[in-house]
Amino acid sequence: MTARRAPLWSLLLQLTVLLLVALVVLIPLLWLLSTSLKGPAEDIFQAPPSLFPAQPSLQAYGTLFSQSPMGRYLLNSTVVSVFSVVANLLFCSLAAFPLARMRFRGRGIVLALVVATILIPFQVVMIPLYLLMVQLGLRNSLMALILPNAATAFGIYLLRQSFLGVPKELEEAARMDGCTALRAGNASLEELVMALHVRRSYFNGYLGRAEDSSEPLTGIQTEEIYKTSRLVSNLTGMAVQPNKAIVGANAFAHESGIHQDGVLKNRLTYEIIDARTIGLTDNRISLGKLSGRSAVRARLEELGYQLEGEDLNDAFARFKELADRKREITDRDLEAIVRQNAQQIESYYQLAGVQVSCGRDLRATATVTLRTSDGEECSQAAIGTGPVDAVCQALNALVQVPNELVEFSVKSVTEGIDAMGEVTIRLRQDGRLYSGHAADTDVVVAAAQAFVNALNRLVSGQKHSPLHPQRAPLPAPAL
Repeated sequence: MTARRAPLWSLLLQLTVLLLVALVVLIPLLWLLSTSLKGPAEDIFQAPPSLFPAQPSLQAYGTLFSQSPMGRYLLNSTVVSVFSVVANLLFCSLAAFPLARMRFRGRGIVLALVVATILIPFQVVMIPLYLLMVQLGLRNSLMALILPNAATAFGIYLLRQSFLGVPKELEEAARMDGCTALRAGNASLEELVMALHVRRSYFNGYLGRAEDSSEPLTGIQTEEIYKTSRLVSNLTGMAVQPNKAIVGANAFAHESGIHQDGVLKNRLTYEIIDARTIGLTDNRISLGKLSGRSAVRARLEELGYQLEGEDLNDAFARFKELADRKREITDRDLEAIVRQNAQQIESYYQLAGVQVSCGRDLRATATVTLRTSDGEECSQAAIGTGPVDAVCQALNALVQVPNELVEFSVKSVTEGIDAMGEVTIRLRQDGRLYSGHAADTDVVVAAAQAFVNALNRLVSGQKHSPLHPQRAPLPAPAL
């Protein structure tokens, strides 16, 4: 089906109307230009007026620039215009994009309020803006003209319409290429630091240094990046993704044969960053059940852990216990052992034993034995929906401390069937969170130990003042 064409007379009428409107708009501008080119002998108020000057002259422009700082005026106008436009694009886009692309409650009301503010005359806000600029000490400055125009309702509406004109397909294609929507968030500190470290020769020039200067660009010790990441992950209970740049488990791993061959010949082929720069070292000693205290201590020192006395004895005892169940102990196993020992607080309860019985057609049953700070042992059996739930039920029945389990997560410390499972448990009481961590080749035992650690923190929090300044009591006012 073909569309009907408009009659010729209709097109001519439309063109005529458009030409008349264009003349009405352009005639005042042409009149201003013509009048500025008239000489002093011509009367600009003569009747009938003349549209074109009899003798065109630039004398009026010469008088204007000689008797007033017109060049300064034009420069000020250019600076104010450029900075106002850039500020509008920067700030108005932050409000325009959500109004165009995001779905949230009240979006229509917000858009209506933005449009409504366009109708407010400038004369209404002129005096308040002047008083505000005076209070900010910006009177008689260009900033007093730029700030009020840095973000405007008209700019938000105009950019919103522009965002609506971008095809959805183009946005989806950008997302497939790895782009994200306009948003605010936290930058990855280790990625920024290592980018500055690797491209130091490029950034040295901006700091007035020689291109080959080896002086660090930041005050951050890059050798502590990996250990800091592991510490933050352990304290928050949030696992680092294996494919995370710099600190992920796969950041310096190579599985492809051609990759392995390239790394063996020259590490710079696929590793622009030396793993030792972020605190990773090659494991030259294979640790197992026959390894002695000296080997374990040396490996811990290479990983950055300085253990002495009782701490070293406890870590070595856990190492020997783990080595009896696992053929080879990796660096991450040692880190898990040290972290668990380092996070121990005053032990009101110690896990003396745990035994579970579960199966496909059986009800999960757990028997738990706790040793109190007085040396007394008490046992309790409980039934749950699974072995972990049964263990938690038995522990709660023994301790008799009200709490709510808000998080339970398990992750593998290393690869393989004999890998250690690291459990993180968070308990909540009166709005406060208490976390417990433990690692073991048996995830049920690790869950029980993590639950006991969280209970110890909870009991300790009840008996001692909290360390967080917002939780601590306010000091008495001075008289």
